[in-house]
Amino acid sequence: MKILVTGGAGFIGSMIADAYIEQGHEVVIVDNMFTGRTRNIPKEAVFLNMDIRDEAIFDVFAEHKFDIVNHHAAVTDVRHSVKNPFEYVDVNVSGTIRLLEACRQVYMPKAFVFASSGGCSYGDAQYVPTDEKHPLVPEDPYGTSKVSAEYYIRTYHHLYGLPFNILRYANVYGVRQNPFGESGVIGIFTQGMLRDEPVLIFGKGDQKRDFIYISDVVKGNLLAGETCFNTEFNLGTAVGVDVNTIFRKLAKLTDYDKEPQYVPPRTGEIQLSTLSGAKAEELLGWVPVMDFDKGLSATVDFIRETEV
Repeated sequence: MKILVTGGAGFIGSMIADAYIEQGHEVVIVDNMFTGRTRNIPKEAVFLNMDIRDEAIFDVFAEHKFDIVNHHAAVTDVRHSVKNPFEYVDVNVSGTIRLLEACRQVYMPKAFVFASSGGCSYGDAQYVPTDEKHPLVPEDPYGTSKVSAEYYIRTYHHLYGLPFNILRYANVYGVRQNPFGESGVIGIFTQGMLRDEPVLIFGKGDQKRDFIYISDVVKGNLLAGETCFNTEFNLGTAVGVDVNTIFRKLAKLTDYDKEPQYVPPRTGEIQLSTLSGAKAEELLGWVPVMDFDKGLSATVDFIRETEV
């Protein structure tokens, strides 16, 4: 099959591109390299340095006639989105619509797989583990942009028959993580510790998150491209780990002997977010398998070798 991976030079997208190539598929990567890295791009892939908002994306669809569109290109920083909401509408919503129009006008794929957000889409959850029936109540422009894109995808399914699966991620971590903004607490803490720099914890450090390893996310994407159920799936472990625990585990792995510096909590930060993956298990046959401690160790080793 021929597969488009948008954002394929980034952390998650490049790992998915690798997996598709390992399965013998032809992969085309579209990435504007705003946060992507050249070293992440598989040499076997066709790489196009372009923006998903560019009208030339129609020519790309006409030339390659994709069987699967795997859409990961996005701006993803919650705090940045509060200061720059228009950028998140432009890239995450308008950019997605550009791809949907290419599907409608040029070539309809067999599957449109969209990377969405679990924690940000559900907001301050009414219950945990949170399943897909929970109301979508995003509390920042980033989450709102992802939810908006989801609704446009459903609209194109309703109007034009676009086959899709939406994947709502927990906090993704692992090998090839970029500790400069897209990776979250694990990457940021690890790099600071390896550089023997102060590590900041916002609030009391008791906020809990669901952490999912990159290989489990990649597996979910592969399965989501095989059969479209035209619905949404959480990819999470249903287990929360608090920030203080993460600090202690990473300090041990990195031989970091400083205490964390506690600073005031960030406005609007969600205290507890875990995602139920039961629906993905039932319909996709997806089950996360990576042990958290093993995943942390692999992540630390990678960042030590590549970022410090």
